[in-house]
This record gives sequence, structure tokens and C-alpha cells, in this order.
Amino acid sequence: MYAPPELPGSTLIASKLLYADHYLDGALGLTAVVDQAGDQANPGIYLVVLRRLHFDDLPSGGLIDVRGKVIGKLRERTASVLRDAKTRSEEAYTGRAGSP
Repeated sequence: MYAPPELPGSTLIASKLLYADHYLDGALGLTAVVDQAGDQANPGIYLVVLRRLHFDDLPSGGLIDVRGKVIGKLRERTASVLRDAKTRSEEAYTGRAGSP
């Protein structure tokens, strides 16, 4: 995690995963959170999430389509993580964290 002094209101977070399982070799992630400058009547943030995943040679086609299953689950999980990150950041920014 790094908050550059020359960019107040900005935070960068980097993460790495060197080995996960049989199919995933590694991953690199970068998250940037930047306060929206200017309009104090409508405060907000910009949230940028970048992820790079490296997979082993995934078998495709045939009886067991591992590649198709992995890609499908990865898309579902990515959409879920992004929705969750949006909800949590909005709640935290408006001070409603933990409220029903």
C-alpha cells in the first residue's frame, strides 16, 4: 500500500500471488483509489482495479472443458467482486458502513 505525498487523496495497493493451484500459476493486482476533486456538494471517489492472471495450459474441448469452466467462473467472480467493491466503497464514503 502506498499513498504518494505528491498526490494527496490517492492510495495505491499492489498484490501478488505466485502460485494458487493446479491451473493458476500466479496473479498481479493493482488497485487505485482517488478522491474526486472539485465538487464538494457531490463527493466521491474513483476506484480502479486491475488484475492480471496467468494460467497454465488449460485443456479445452472434449468431454471436460476445463478452459470454458475456468473462464465462466472467473467472469462470474469478477462481476461479484466488482459489485461488492462498489457497494462497500459507497457505504464507507457516505458513512453508512455496516448499516442495513
